Amino acid sequence: MTTRFDRTYVAFGLVDYTGTFLPDPTITHRLRELDDGVDDKEWQFRRPSGWISVRLRPDGTVDGDHPNETFWARDGDDLLFLGPDRSATTRFSQLTRLDEGRLVWRGSFLPNPVITHELVEWNVDLEWARPVRYRSWFATDLHDRFQRRTPWPP
Repeated sequence: MTTRFDRTYVAFGLVDYTGTFLPDPTITHRLRELDDGVDDKEWQFRRPSGWISVRLRPDGTVDGDHPNETFWARDGDDLLFLGPDRSATTRFSQLTRLDEGRLVWRGSFLPNPVITHELVEWNVDLEWARPVRYRSWFATDLHDRFQRRTPWPP
């Protein structure tokens, strides 16, 4: 064993593990859970003129207020923004992660490849668009009372 991961914490809904590298205790290793999904997340679409908030819908549409970004698609490992005619307008080919865990896609604006666009994951800690990952449990007799509509108290 070279590293003992003895500390865990949650950052933006993902688990991080940190631990000391045993051969050299001055080195700390970090394992981060990766969620590279793109749909149903809020993103900041950054371009030279500023940024807008967008959401990539599972049906391939983009919620936002810019006509060049009407649809989105995956092309291998790349993420594409498509215009109203479904022609590619931006190819995001570089995926990185900020220190706090948010994803950042970078890519060229295809009509003018000198321009770089960024798509930065935003409000990922809210997770309001994701399915609920917990269950609510009732005590058995309380659940039965709700099912039978028995008045409370008995």
